[in-house]
Amino acid sequence: MIRQAISGGIVAILLMGTSVLADSHEQGDKADKTEAHNSASIPFADLRGQIRDWRNEGRNAILIEGNSGQWYRAEFMSPCHGLPFSETIGFVLDGTRQVDKFGSIIVRSAGGMTEECWFKSFEKIPDPSKKAKKDKQDTQ
Repeated sequence: MIRQAISGGIVAILLMGTSVLADSHEQGDKADKTEAHNSASIPFADLRGQIRDWRNEGRNAILIEGNSGQWYRAEFMSPCHGLPFSETIGFVLDGTRQVDKFGSIIVRSAGGMTEECWFKSFEKIPDPSKKAKKDKQDTQ
């Protein structure tokens, strides 16, 4: 009788452990899907014409247009002080040859000083000029 109670308790504990593992596995799958959904990149950015345009959003972010017309917003880890005053920037690419959330830009200020600004996030966004037109129409 004692053996039955002990073995029944062990089976119950094992079942509870399996349930917890299944729940954590499901949550991990959801997190992976969310991460995959939020991850964006511009592939083959080292080829001419892959990046069509860019616009600064002050010192904290930059908007980048890919050659397909898709816009991206990259937020910096810390303020990129030279960006609002720069006319040209350089994209730093690693071995993947793409611009993504692990990338950075090089900004050269008027005095010749360079600053590397690392991305904190990189995500797809709607065309900012269409949003500006819509906002203008809404205010009129």
